[in-house]
Amino acid sequence: MKSWALIVTAVVRLIAILFLLENIVATLAQCQVSFFETPTYAGTAAVIGDFNLDGKLDIINSAGTVLLGKGDGTFTPGQPLGNVPSFVADFNGDGKPDVLAFTSSNHLLVYLGNGDGTFQAPQNTYAAVPLYGMTVADLVTSVNEADVLVPNPTGGVLVYLGKGDGTFDTPVNYPSPNSGVLFVEDFNGDGKPDVLGSSYGSVSVLLGNGDGTFQAAKTTTSSTLASVQAVGDLNGDQKLDLLVSTSSNPEQFATMFGNGDGTFQAPENQFSPNLVNSSTLADINGNGKLDLLVQGIPLQGSPFLQVYLGNGDGTFALGQSYSYNSVDLNSNNILVGDFNGDQKLDITAAQSILFGNGDGTFQASPAILLPDGSNISAAVSGDFNGDGNTDMAWRQGMGTSTSI
Repeated sequence: MKSWALIVTAVVRLIAILFLLENIVATLAQCQVSFFETPTYAGTAAVIGDFNLDGKLDIINSAGTVLLGKGDGTFTPGQPLGNVPSFVADFNGDGKPDVLAFTSSNHLLVYLGNGDGTFQAPQNTYAAVPLYGMTVADLVTSVNEADVLVPNPTGGVLVYLGKGDGTFDTPVNYPSPNSGVLFVEDFNGDGKPDVLGSSYGSVSVLLGNGDGTFQAAKTTTSSTLASVQAVGDLNGDQKLDLLVSTSSNPEQFATMFGNGDGTFQAPENQFSPNLVNSSTLADINGNGKLDLLVQGIPLQGSPFLQVYLGNGDGTFALGQSYSYNSVDLNSNNILVGDFNGDQKLDITAAQSILFGNGDGTFQASPAILLPDGSNISAAVSGDFNGDGNTDMAWRQGMGTSTSI
């Protein structure tokens, strides 16, 4: 009798376990639980481009190693360059992407591309000035050879015209009350590249003549302007505008609408992104309006991406925030491109690739910023309580919490 009772007890327990498992499976099916793991690669992206001309985006990482894209967000290690490039351009007019690096001893190094993912030994030009804030652009519209612009520490903008072989002519200085970090765009709509420099309280634009020379600076002052973050047409009037940070406390972003002549209106539409490390503009949902991507570095945790969808009038609506799979807290590049060939813009930042869905969202774990300045990464999301709303379960530190 005793053994019979044990058998009955075991059977009852087995039925209970099976019933419990059935309910768990049904609950999980109803919850539509989703797991995300963003693809990663060695190092962080310094520059991107199609270096072997196969139609797939490649990366050169923070170690100076070429990573050739397979078209699915994974990469094959290629040539180590020895230096980390900062710009991709065609410096010799052969239609193949080259890269430019610079050294702490003020040398410009151009690696001419062979078009197969490999590069030649660098061409060296001594710049004689610190190269912080420099940029690269083709300033002479009649030739397809990139040039270099550098803020002059003593005032103005130094223009190094390319010789077409990866080296540069002696620089010419163009006076400007503002140099700082430089941006090259067509600010007056004449089809010729202009250069903008900024400093605390003002911006100056040198209108280009299309031959590598520039006109006298046009300056716009604003007591609330701190620095220029990005350039783009934010209100659809075909005039370039500025996304700027302001001198507010805490720091805010704002829009300075362009007048189409190299001058700008006062900052407006202020808002406060969280813990800004870097930012860029791109139309990630394909609606013809520029969106804002902001990378944040929290006090604790991993870097995260904030998406602000553009309304087309210089204002933005806060979208989702996403976590990276990264241990590099110092990466500040946000690079945008189609890494898997689906015609939707993706993002690479901090060792990760976030595949875009084409609607302003990405295939990655949501990030939550806590009041103490730390952040957490969602490990799983779904409707855990069956109320029709998406819930998240996450890990913070060594413990586990669930948000319902």
